[in-house]
Amino acid sequence: MHQSVPLLKAGSVHLWYSLESSLSISEQKRALEALDKTEKERYASIGKKKMQERFLFSRLMMRSLLSRYLAVRFSEIRYRYRKEGRPELAGCAEGKLSFNLSHSGSVTCLAICNSKTGTLGLDIETEGRRRPVLPLAERFFTEEEISFLKEAESKPEQKKRFFSLWNLKEALGKACAKGLAPVLKGSRLQIVEDGDISLTLLDESLQKEYPAMLWHFHQFELSEDCRGALACFRPDGGGAPELSYYSYSPNLS
Repeated sequence: MHQSVPLLKAGSVHLWYSLESSLSISEQKRALEALDKTEKERYASIGKKKMQERFLFSRLMMRSLLSRYLAVRFSEIRYRYRKEGRPELAGCAEGKLSFNLSHSGSVTCLAICNSKTGTLGLDIETEGRRRPVLPLAERFFTEEEISFLKEAESKPEQKKRFFSLWNLKEALGKACAKGLAPVLKGSRLQIVEDGDISLTLLDESLQKEYPAMLWHFHQFELSEDCRGALACFRPDGGGAPELSYYSYSPNLS
């Protein structure tokens, strides 16, 4: 039987995750058969076998969960791709759901909401960066964000702050479908003690298209070494979406 999905209410976001991304040989074969032409080309372009398996797992997870919310076979899911490569639902399901996928190491995560709730951007990162993060921040972050890192009481805390900001900027860039480059210097994020996140858009074109007051952010941890961020743009001016977490298990039956 398929893993059931909960009712997706307006104003809510369902965040599905898996800490492992392995498939049996037979599961990989059946999953590969369900991919569209663009996905198969992307799969074939990946050089390492383990990375191919992780890509296949993430696409299976996305396709199978979307099919369950839409009550169709996962092989019937159709996508159209934005210029930067982000998939969106096409065909009879076009415009029904907003979703975004992120994976890092063996961890895969998918955020889904009703399209009327807003547009989503999701990013997860597993800790693995050994080199100092401050030089990278000085290259890409604003002066205020760099100061936030320098104020950290220890190197581990500085690293944690760096990845918090990086996660948020990645999620922001994915939600507005602009990619990371325009939002690195075009946005300023402030994380206050109670966890609230303040956004200032320094890029006038971003602010005009995606006013800062209509954004909501949420940070989370999926494991000790994996944290993430969710960005939700609500053009209707609605409040912060209600976020629920669910563990995913592949099932191709």
